[in-house]
Amino acid sequence: MDYKKLEIQIVSWLEKYLEDSGLKGFVVGISGGVDSAVVSTLCAKTKYPVYCIELPIHQHSDHVSRASNHIKWLQDNFKQIEKFDIDLSDSFDVFSSKLSKNIAEDSSSTELADANLRSRMRMCALYYASNMHGLLVAGTGNKVEDFGVGFFTVGGDGQVDLSPIADLLKTEVWEFSKYLGVNKEITDAIPSDGLWGDTRSDEDQLKASYPELEWAMSYLDEIEKFEPLSRPLSVSEEDLSPRQKEVLEVYTRLNSRNQFKMVPTPMFNADGLRDKFKYTQDEIYNAVLEEEKDFLFIGEDGNTYSFDYSLFKYLEDEYSSDEVSEILYSLEDMIENSLAEKIPN
Repeated sequence: MDYKKLEIQIVSWLEKYLEDSGLKGFVVGISGGVDSAVVSTLCAKTKYPVYCIELPIHQHSDHVSRASNHIKWLQDNFKQIEKFDIDLSDSFDVFSSKLSKNIAEDSSSTELADANLRSRMRMCALYYASNMHGLLVAGTGNKVEDFGVGFFTVGGDGQVDLSPIADLLKTEVWEFSKYLGVNKEITDAIPSDGLWGDTRSDEDQLKASYPELEWAMSYLDEIEKFEPLSRPLSVSEEDLSPRQKEVLEVYTRLNSRNQFKMVPTPMFNADGLRDKFKYTQDEIYNAVLEEEKDFLFIGEDGNTYSFDYSLFKYLEDEYSSDEVSEILYSLEDMIENSLAEKIPN
């Protein structure tokens, strides 16, 4: 990877996106990890204002000190850095207690919900700053997290305005951080999402290291004989070590379980069901010219019919324009030529 070229292109991309948005700068949540350090540094290199916000919630002291030291490093090197330190611990305690008291079945069931609540509260704070100062919320997810195993919180760190490093592998982010001059204490730190109030690492949660997950992601992309990642994968290749097989199983399990995070939000498609797609018999001719696709119309008999545009194109090639027009103005002829099919009530 040519990290000098990468820096130039990402910074240029950030500048153009910001200018096109009409907003004033960027806001980044600083966690003390390498991803937020790289993203905030890239934003700083645009020369636009960057709001760096620490949002500890019962945070381990190592995370807090690394975050604070990184922001100081940014301020020493860039003039347009704004620092905010907002401890949300008390707010979290009140919010979590209120929710768990009324929703949770028992206290043991709140750990994951509370971890995600931390992320969601932080994102609320970032968007508050975004609204107050006209800023874009810059995401800090990398490729393995965002598109491999879905290691992020929906409505939390997964809710951002743009993602500068989402196409970079974690190992590339590490190397990029060294090129950018990020503090060594951050580049050497064990990756942790900081959502649990303790020192558990990402690897503790994922059951595999980032290099291992990157290998699995690449391996599965290249081996077409494997089943799609949307289904469980049976790994039995003799050339793989026991650990490689285990990592593949970990990766495919996480990828399958978290697909709902990594695909666009499902949306019911109501095309053809709205009144604007229901034409009277007299409006059919103009509707065909306007829509150029299948649609619904109300026939002379008061029933609803579907119009087959592909067959209409076929008729255009087989008949003269006058003959086609005659067919369109007759429901009986349309049914006979399979252009119209009655929709059951």
